[in-house]
Amino acid sequence: MPTFREMQQLYANIGTVGQQIKKQSDDAMEATWDNSIASRVCYIYDYYHDDSPTLNRNITYGPHTTKTRIDAKFIVKSYSSLDKDQVEYYLQFKPSQKTQFEPTDELYYFETDYRRKYGSDDFVGLYCDLPDDQGIYHRWLICTKEIGNQFVKYNILPCDYWFHFIVKKNGKRYKRKIWGVTRTQSSYNSGSVTWSFPLEIRGNLSFELLEIPKDN
Repeated sequence: MPTFREMQQLYANIGTVGQQIKKQSDDAMEATWDNSIASRVCYIYDYYHDDSPTLNRNITYGPHTTKTRIDAKFIVKSYSSLDKDQVEYYLQFKPSQKTQFEPTDELYYFETDYRRKYGSDDFVGLYCDLPDDQGIYHRWLICTKEIGNQFVKYNILPCDYWFHFIVKKNGKRYKRKIWGVTRTQSSYNSGSVTWSFPLEIRGNLSFELLEIPKDN
């Protein structure tokens, strides 16, 4: 264990005392990450790197999967009841996880296809496959980024609808299918339901929904 003087030397060049404490917290989280029951080995990807497009559960991975392995913690902030909003689920990545990508990184396509094109926050709009307590992987959608004083988290929802729709582009019509999520809120808008989609269909495209086949 390092002495107090060694710790002072290690963190002395890091801004304010608060920033030094934050760095110490990050280092402690990294060192104890695998000991947490919330830690998971996950897979993150977009629509075009999805090698199991018809599945939202029982997803498996071969040696040549196009998805990117990533370490994350699965956090349940609240639980459901009949008179409350939808359960809040969060994903948290390691403090050392890169959020800005270079051409040599597997997730560099996020920089070119999403951040520069849509101005997207880190990871927002991507899918992430998470294992449950039995090790069965399920498809989730990263919906929003929540910036906190201590650790950044991402709001996620399970993909429970497989949307079928017609895309109109350059005078042509294309039939497409994509996994999305529903959001339910009852506290201030009388139980409204909204749908969220990955970023691939949020651009300057118009589409008409054919059907909304809910996952069985």
